[in-house]
Amino acid sequence: MANFPNNTHPLVTAKGVQGRVLQAIEERPQTALIDAITTQIDADNVTETIASLGTVPAMSEWVGERNEKGFREHSVNVTSKDYELTIPVPRRLLRLDKTGQAQLGNLADQVALRVANHPRKHLFDVLNGTVTATGYDGEALFSDSHAAGDQSMDNNIDADISTFPVTTHGTVAEPSPAELIFAVMQGVEQMRTFVDDQGEVINEDLSEMVAILPSRYETAGRIAFGANAINQQDGAGPNPLASEGLNITPVYSPRFTDTDAICLFEANGPVAPFLLVELEQPMIDVLGPESEYYKLNNQALILANRAYNLGIGRWDKACKITLV
Repeated sequence: MANFPNNTHPLVTAKGVQGRVLQAIEERPQTALIDAITTQIDADNVTETIASLGTVPAMSEWVGERNEKGFREHSVNVTSKDYELTIPVPRRLLRLDKTGQAQLGNLADQVALRVANHPRKHLFDVLNGTVTATGYDGEALFSDSHAAGDQSMDNNIDADISTFPVTTHGTVAEPSPAELIFAVMQGVEQMRTFVDDQGEVINEDLSEMVAILPSRYETAGRIAFGANAINQQDGAGPNPLASEGLNITPVYSPRFTDTDAICLFEANGPVAPFLLVELEQPMIDVLGPESEYYKLNNQALILANRAYNLGIGRWDKACKITLV
């Protein structure tokens, strides 16, 4: 962070820029993925303990009197971290700029993009394993030994593409569109087997979902998600990805470093696979030509701050399918 004068000069924020930046953050389309698979929580403490009740027990037959059944209680700690971005803009750039690139408003828009996309970057850091996060049961998001009550579940499965009944076979590096259809549906089928801590199925009504795929699968994926039939060149079999009642939005991202896997999430559920715990909303300040800082240092300064973190919410609303 820059060295500011010691309480001797007011640091005046450039007028109108902060509102422009915050509006840009709200309107960025990159936040759609975050909105779909995170539950956003305002934090009151640096470390927030997020409580989770077990699901409501199933009904049972009345036998003489009421049978009270309580909730199992779980919790996960999410500690907010401070993030900052500081951009100095020398006076000579502002004076000599002929293209508008150095205009404070344009630079502030770029800062807004960085701030808005940071949770998305953080989410992929968790998916890629470069950031460690565990859920209520102490396991990573994807694990073959998750526990709900006395139940053990696996949301980290393999899909052997050589066993799929398709006309054209590809490879793990370049699967055929039909193989991608079967791999995604294997994940859906696995998620439908999950049960809650009462032993009751929890994903029988899956409808809105997000599938994250590596960039190298985009061509095959666009065919798979857009086709009306499996092995469409032969006109064989309706495509379950295009069937009524199941809407899966594919996301192809170069941020996803797994080259042979698909991550599947329920979207827009009441409690999402990820928790976005925000201690401080994005704060953007611009110390422009009207500020004492600019006069003293011959440069403007764009500052951005955000305090938040991502935690694991409902791992039972997620599944990773690794092609083998």
